[in-house]
Amino acid sequence: STPVTGLPPVAMASTGTGPALKPAIRWARWVSGTVKLTVIGLIWLMVVSEVAGYFTYKRMAARQRAANKVISQFIGRMQVAQFHLARRSRQLTQLSRSLAASNQELEQLNNLKTRFLSMAAHDMRTPLASIQGFAENLGANRRLDVKQRRSVTNILTAADQMNRLTRDLTDLAMIEAGKLKMEPATFVRDMFTSM
Repeated sequence: STPVTGLPPVAMASTGTGPALKPAIRWARWVSGTVKLTVIGLIWLMVVSEVAGYFTYKRMAARQRAANKVISQFIGRMQVAQFHLARRSRQLTQLSRSLAASNQELEQLNNLKTRFLSMAAHDMRTPLASIQGFAENLGANRRLDVKQRRSVTNILTAADQMNRLTRDLTDLAMIEAGKLKMEPATFVRDMFTSM
């Protein structure tokens, strides 16, 4: 009997022909083997993937532990730094208060000094004017000997120096009080070129 042509191997097998059944069985075995190999390959792939994942996890866990250790050390250093910063801040606050108190005390002392300079300059003028006047009267006396005239000259020189010092104190007091008035004046350059 001749096999029917054009039919798939399964159809040929259903017609009952024996040689047509052998390729179908071979094909089924091949497919079964291929499926088994594919399943085994997938299982191996899964095992390799799991093993690789395990080692990757171990490596990443080690990195994470190292990173956590570094972060913990950094946080510890930050806490120490914050402690020192807070302590320095308290010290600066205390120094600032102390400085403010010192500035206030210095301002009071400066005000006292300014008042003293003003009072001293004013109170020294009257006695100096009297001393200078009496010394000029003595110097006009013709009956004085050389030693007495030298003493009167010394008194007048000292009185002039004290008057200059008093004027300087008055000027200083006015400058510090902000009451010194500046007036424009012509500057004579010829005076300095002749020196």
